[in-house]
Amino acid sequence: MVAVASTKICNGCEKELSIDEFTKDRSKGDGLRSRCKECCARCAKRYGATSQGRKVQLKANRKYLATERGKKKHREQHVRFYVGHLERVLLRRKQYYGTTQGKEVQRRAFFRSEYNSTLEEYQQMFEDQNGQCKICGIPQTELNERLDADHDLVTGDTRGLLCKGCNLHLNRFEKGYPYGTKWTRRFEKYLGIAVL
Repeated sequence: MVAVASTKICNGCEKELSIDEFTKDRSKGDGLRSRCKECCARCAKRYGATSQGRKVQLKANRKYLATERGKKKHREQHVRFYVGHLERVLLRRKQYYGTTQGKEVQRRAFFRSEYNSTLEEYQQMFEDQNGQCKICGIPQTELNERLDADHDLVTGDTRGLLCKGCNLHLNRFEKGYPYGTKWTRRFEKYLGIAVL
């Protein structure tokens, strides 16, 4: 009967360690790697810091994440991290959106979702209207908020920028609410309806 050694010398650190400190490798005669777990980890970390190592790691990660098992594990890790670090995630998000870059990203997303247009299109419309409401002519500087983009209820196209009051009243006017002659003429002029 062959006696199994309980220790082995590591080729990396040259220390005599328990066989539990080595990972398995079927290609080796004793079935264990020549370096201990600690030396292998140190070597992998050094290699991962090189550009070639990062490329190899990135390729392996992409390949793994393309599998169903990889997708499932990634989702589970994401949920676990988010739930476990909710306060930290929310704090970092708040800090990011407090920066100039974060505010710009948030603003662009707002215009995409709210106005179905880009920030540049909004700014161009704002300049074309001299920063004023297209119906009542009040400049945005006198208002406490940004001018709203008015949409055609049928086509969804943006017609112009209005203050909140005009936008609300125009919406009601289009639904058939009665208004006085002054406001009716303003709305008709804005909508391009022939004024009688």
